[in-house]
Amino acid sequence: MRMNLLLPAIIFAVALPATAAYLYYRATKDPTLRPLGVTKEELAATLGDEHVLDIVVEIDWGQNRMLATPKSEVEQAISQTLSAFALDHRFRHRDVPGEAVQITYVVAHNRFGPYTPVRAAEGIRAAVAAMQIMTSKE
Repeated sequence: MRMNLLLPAIIFAVALPATAAYLYYRATKDPTLRPLGVTKEELAATLGDEHVLDIVVEIDWGQNRMLATPKSEVEQAISQTLSAFALDHRFRHRDVPGEAVQITYVVAHNRFGPYTPVRAAEGIRAAVAAMQIMTSKE
């Protein structure tokens, strides 16, 4: 009889914290306590971009652009460069009027740019330096 109660009690004790955290998440939609499922995208949406420590690459694509390089190639080149520094990054694309293609790097409250695709490496250096300063404070 005692063994029959011991196993369910152990299972209950182990599952209680995760179940409580999940129920709190479902009630409040606060992703900070979501068990095993916190993503940077959810934290950025809930807390704001300045609380997520990564580089946001904003690319404004002019609707009448003359750039022959497709979006995917520009994104891939920037991503490869940032990956070499082992930094988390994500992209935001916006279609804007005009011909210009401009790239802006955002690290917390800091904005670097806009840069043309030819000068994009200059912005990467500035963003990487800002990330290193931000992470050294922690």
